[in-house]
Amino acid sequence: MAEQKPKTTTRPRTANKTTKVNEKVIAKTEPIVEVKDEVVVEEVKPVRNTRKSIATIDLNDLIPVVALVDSVIFVADNTKAEYEWDSKGDVQYITYGELVSMKGRQKRFLEEMWIYIDDEEVVEALNLTSLYEKYDEIKSMEDYLEKFNSNHELKQSLTPLPNGIKKSLGRQAAQLIQEGKLDKFKTIKTLEECLGIELSHLLD
Repeated sequence: MAEQKPKTTTRPRTANKTTKVNEKVIAKTEPIVEVKDEVVVEEVKPVRNTRKSIATIDLNDLIPVVALVDSVIFVADNTKAEYEWDSKGDVQYITYGELVSMKGRQKRFLEEMWIYIDDEEVVEALNLTSLYEKYDEIKSMEDYLEKFNSNHELKQSLTPLPNGIKKSLGRQAAQLIQEGKLDKFKTIKTLEECLGIELSHLLD
């Protein structure tokens, strides 16, 4: 299916790995006291200081958004533009304004990790930083499982995770079982308990 592109002439933003800032130089004065012929003279010396502020994001800026699952379709409420990701890893460029609308009215796309916004400044603006930091630590379910020496440790790590990340991990676990990369019954039962998903039937 052909990708639907938003009707905009705005150039895509570059994915930020660090927050952009504007710097303003402020002159301050600091008195320096010298004694000359028993007369106190004060000289003014400028002191440089910087004040930083997060750059404003334009509502028409195009933001790279990556699919974390297959077959995702998003129709923006405010512009009616339609975006489709056929496979996990596909990228679409969505305007910041449409992402704001998504966060307000179709937040499952973001909270259940169907998609991933590849722009740190936008992630911060949408108050998703904490969720993304947790997700970035465990992007790969296969690598994540190797960190634990016991299912008890795995359970302690999984239990406090946000529901969106749990659902993402559940999808990955199901795929690993189907590919024959995860077959330990006790580990699978722990995942079922913590992630709220049925996985055992995939072993058949």
